Amino acid sequence: MTVAFSVMFSLLVAATLGALVTRDTTGAYCIGCAVAGWMHFLIAFTPWFQRGMDRVFISVYIVEQLAPVFGHKFAWNLNMNDSLIENALFNYSPGSPADDYFLYVVIGFSIFTIVAGLIGGSLGRYLFRRTNPALQN
Repeated sequence: MTVAFSVMFSLLVAATLGALVTRDTTGAYCIGCAVAGWMHFLIAFTPWFQRGMDRVFISVYIVEQLAPVFGHKFAWNLNMNDSLIENALFNYSPGSPADDYFLYVVIGFSIFTIVAGLIGGSLGRYLFRRTNPALQN
């Protein structure tokens, strides 16, 4: 978990710094990556959305659906009013099934945050090139 979260956080910080110091297509890529990545990070890792709302977030749905494939079970207190992270933390103790599930959720959300950043960066670069005809070869 530490590696996945650290890589994700480092990429978001690097994209933010890149957005501040670069221009042209690289700057557009960094801006898109930073905006999309940080938005996914905030929505996925913070308790702003209660259980009913986070169900519409595609990465939450996919992480939940893939849990049995990777041998993980939902937290024991699965409460439809709590967010996925709150459920994973409810019975958290190192080495417990809740611990395994929490680690799985954090790794899954970290991977989706990186993917969101990469998609946002690609979209930012595409839109920048599209609006600047001089850059089209």
